[in-house]
Amino acid sequence: MQIKFLELKLASFKNHGNLKVNFTDVTRISGTNGAGKSSIGEAIAWVLFGVDSLGSKSDPSPTTYDFEQVEAELLLTVDDKQVLLGRTLPVGKAAKFYINEVPKKAKEFEEIVSQLFDKQLFMSLFTPSFFFTQHWEEQRAQLLRYVLPPANKEVFAQLPAPQAEKLAEQVKKKSLEDLQAQHADNKRKQDKALIAAKSRTKTLIEQLESAPDTNDIDAESLTQKLCEINKKLDDFKEKQGEARAHNAKIEKLKVQLQVTKDGANKIRAEYKQIHSIPVENECTMCGQKLTDDAAAVVIDNKEKQLDEIKSRYQVLSDQYSRMEKELTGLEIVEIDDAQALFQQKSDIESQLKTIESQDRLALAIEEAKQNERDIHESYTESVFILDSIKAFKAKEAELMAEKVGGLFETLTLKLFAENKGDGEQKPFFEVEVNGKPYRKLSTAEKILAGLELISVLSEQSGVAAPVFVDNAESIIKYQAPDGQLIECRVADTPFTVTEV
Repeated sequence: MQIKFLELKLASFKNHGNLKVNFTDVTRISGTNGAGKSSIGEAIAWVLFGVDSLGSKSDPSPTTYDFEQVEAELLLTVDDKQVLLGRTLPVGKAAKFYINEVPKKAKEFEEIVSQLFDKQLFMSLFTPSFFFTQHWEEQRAQLLRYVLPPANKEVFAQLPAPQAEKLAEQVKKKSLEDLQAQHADNKRKQDKALIAAKSRTKTLIEQLESAPDTNDIDAESLTQKLCEINKKLDDFKEKQGEARAHNAKIEKLKVQLQVTKDGANKIRAEYKQIHSIPVENECTMCGQKLTDDAAAVVIDNKEKQLDEIKSRYQVLSDQYSRMEKELTGLEIVEIDDAQALFQQKSDIESQLKTIESQDRLALAIEEAKQNERDIHESYTESVFILDSIKAFKAKEAELMAEKVGGLFETLTLKLFAENKGDGEQKPFFEVEVNGKPYRKLSTAEKILAGLELISVLSEQSGVAAPVFVDNAESIIKYQAPDGQLIECRVADTPFTVTEV
């Protein structure tokens, strides 16, 4: 983009009651101090943006004479497109704006100017000192806006292979900023987790050390012995069941014998009672004497009743004899006491539980140690990645500084500063000439530094704008900018504009 000034008209602008300046490739303005040389640069900035040549709000109203309104009009071209910009400031009223002599509202005027060119870039190209009036972050951002940072591959090529390989793999999935945040957080978490893991391992080891010594206990032998005892107990339980069934059978026979005996005695008593009752010769119902046939029937009935009783008695007697004989062949089986076996079993199980508990402790200790190793590995990886990112940023800063520094001949730029806390490279910006920071330079040195910076900004941005050099008498020799030059010098002559 090529920006050129053609003509500037001023009316009641500071000490210029009525002035017209025609611009060429080189326009020289001379005159005594206070003649209004610097006002030319201020007028251009005021028409465009309502500020002075350093970007500050300004009131260009005259102070030495009466006036109705301040007027400024700038005719310029942007890539051969001509435009006439105007701004007036009536006394006691708001400013008015014009595009090609057509009135415009303030916002519309600002939008049209912003479409022509960027305010910050234009002011930095127009005035050698404007760039340095900005905050260092704005200076840095503006300069780097037109300089591509080194590619990741360039930086990786300068890093040790392990760091480069690790980061190259990681940045395929996440940005460096996200990686840094992720692993800084993981480092903090794993640092705390490692403390807790070590504490748990220590506690488990102390528990194992305080447990009974089981080194002399043969777990395999105890297990085999326990199996033998369990088998004996199973045999004992089987025999115990058989003995109890046998003894229960005896007790049942005894009960049955007694029941049979009691039944037989009851039948015997019944027989004796019926046998002792005499046969009556008279009828028990009517009292008449029985006939011989009737008496015979009564006697026969009694005999039959006694025979039936004798038969029932004989059945019980035979049953009693059988059971008595069976009982005679049976003996009560004594049940042995298995308490000793149960005690042995309890002792062995207790020892095996102790061994099992210690085995679990030993396993828990191994798991805790593995957990420690896993946490430490995660912690170490995060530390490595964070160190790699730190190394990457340091190398990137170094390459960026070399790249930007290579654009300048006399200026040295500091783009990064080391953080005292962690040694990381933090964004920073300062311009130096021969080791002296810009703020300590002389007026001539500051102008020369500004001109060199304008040259670089113009080349990198692709924009050539007029350059307004005030106090040019303080510098003897300098390289002319690519665009128009407006040079102001103090001279013991009236205010003069010379078109070269």
